[in-house]
Amino acid sequence: MSAPLETPSGAVLAALYLGRLQSALRTASQGCLQILGLRVVRECLIAALRQEGHAFTEQRFHEWFAGLKTLSDLPQHRLRPARAICQAILTELLHSSWPLLADAAEKIQRAFLALSDVPDAMTSPSPTAAHAEINAIIEEAHQLLAAIPVEAEDLPFNAISALLQAVGASTRFGQQERGYELLETGSGRIAREADTPTNCRWALDLLVGTRLASDWASPLGRLPLPIPLPGFLSFPGHGQCNQDPSDDDLWDTQRRLQQQSTDALRSALWQLEQWLWEAERRASTIAERSAGRRSTGRSGPVLEMLAGFGAMRGRQIELVLGASRLGVRTILATIAESGQLVTEAAHNRTMLYRYAECRPKAPGPQPNEESFAFSQQSLDEFEASMKALEALLDKASPPAGD
Repeated sequence: MSAPLETPSGAVLAALYLGRLQSALRTASQGCLQILGLRVVRECLIAALRQEGHAFTEQRFHEWFAGLKTLSDLPQHRLRPARAICQAILTELLHSSWPLLADAAEKIQRAFLALSDVPDAMTSPSPTAAHAEINAIIEEAHQLLAAIPVEAEDLPFNAISALLQAVGASTRFGQQERGYELLETGSGRIAREADTPTNCRWALDLLVGTRLASDWASPLGRLPLPIPLPGFLSFPGHGQCNQDPSDDDLWDTQRRLQQQSTDALRSALWQLEQWLWEAERRASTIAERSAGRRSTGRSGPVLEMLAGFGAMRGRQIELVLGASRLGVRTILATIAESGQLVTEAAHNRTMLYRYAECRPKAPGPQPNEESFAFSQQSLDEFEASMKALEALLDKASPPAGD
């Protein structure tokens, strides 16, 4: 009787996913990588906002990003401003060493129409102070990652373990327990119990891919591209906060540190692989359905934006392309003919356009020249009518000598 197969460990699976990603990223098409870059930017924004405590659905995120609604109907006075968080992330990604990621961030920044953050005069920091705090968070993330010791190893597991230890010891990025917060009032301060603690480890997720693609491992164990890993430090639970505030989701026990670091890497690489496969499938569909069809030359970039980032309104597409409203309508009509566009009504009847793989519209029958030919009887009747009209005009006209 053969021995039962053992379940692969987190380290084995992480190494497997890393190898598959190395191969897939090096052979991916340009269209696939462009869609992937846009998808990663969107996931970075959504993950950061949710880690900061903002509650919303994906549909609500796109409506907020398009300037149609607020991000949430819940009170936001305790949270860092959503618009300021996204602005800081997009600015950071503009400086990415991966050109396609920087280009994706630049396009999405042009399409960023979310309403300005209106702080609560009693409890929220001013917009200037909020921007300064968020920029300070990203700078501290840079410093923490730069301080991780580098060792010549094939795989980055020890470097990630060192990162988790540093995060656990950090007053900025470490686990925050439920406590009290002070509310400023006109007569002084009032203490109240804070809700479930939030975190700003999204800043580390934003930057960790750069180290994984450079000096945290030998060339054989590196990511081919400096891709952010949104949700990397939110494992376990895939970004969901623990219900028990006393639970430590940063694995500060030495006994399980190595295991949890490999599991975190495995989870992040698996998620990135899923995004890559979906981007490749969509890029292939776009290329296949666009072949042989009438094109304005700009339908490809619009399709990549919708397939990678998600739903957008016409005004956003105009800003990204620098095109007129009529030009964008023509582009969207071309895309709709190929069966890759779904239109849905949002706030105030504003239309949002979303990528979808539908049945292409069948081309209409080509007109037959014979169907447009006039019969001889029709031609004779027309000729007779013209002669009758000329005779009538001759009768009505005065003689030339008058």
